[in-house]
Amino acid sequence: TFANIKRVYVVGLKNEVKEVLVLLNQEFKTDPHQIEAVQVNDEGEMEFSFSLQSTPKHNQVNNLAQFFYEPSNMIIKAGLSLDYAYYLGLNIVSKNSHYAIGNWVDAYFGRSFKIIHQTEFNKSGIKQYLKSIGLSKANVSARNFVSTVDEIRKTFAIEDGGGDYLFFTQDASKNKLFWHCVKV
Repeated sequence: TFANIKRVYVVGLKNEVKEVLVLLNQEFKTDPHQIEAVQVNDEGEMEFSFSLQSTPKHNQVNNLAQFFYEPSNMIIKAGLSLDYAYYLGLNIVSKNSHYAIGNWVDAYFGRSFKIIHQTEFNKSGIKQYLKSIGLSKANVSARNFVSTVDEIRKTFAIEDGGGDYLFFTQDASKNKLFWHCVKV
C-alpha cells in the first residue's frame, strides 16, 4: 500500500474511468480519509459524485425485489459498490458482483433495470424459460460467475443485442443466480 494518501478521486466521463487522482499529504498516516467516485460531462463539469458515507452492511438478497442495479464503473473502481447500495437502501447481491436489487431509486449512478424473472441458476430450467418466452437475442452480463459471457451465449444459444438483459452471478454463499431484466 501507499503511505500518506489523504484522498482518492476516481473520475469518469460517460461511464468510462478516465483518471484516478490521488492527493498526498506528508503528515497523513492512516487509510485514505476520503474516496470519491465522480462523473463529469464533456465540459468538465461535475454531474455526479459519491463518497464513503458510512460503514457498509451486507444485506440479504430480497427475492421480492422489483429492480436490478449495476453501478457505474467509477463506483466499482473506487470500491464503493457496497457503500452506495447501503446508502440507497438496496441489497447487494455479493460484494464481488457489485450488483444490487431493491425498490426503485431515482437518479441511480449506473444502470437500472426492471426485473422480469429471477431464479437460481439451473441450465435446463433457464433453457426452458428462454424457450417459453421465445428469447434468442439479449445482452448478457456475468460478474463473479463460473462461466464467461461467451460460454453463456453458446450454452443458451443467445445472440447479442436487443432490449432484454440477462445477468448471471453468485451470491455471498456461492449460490449461482440468474435475472432476466429490461432497462428502465
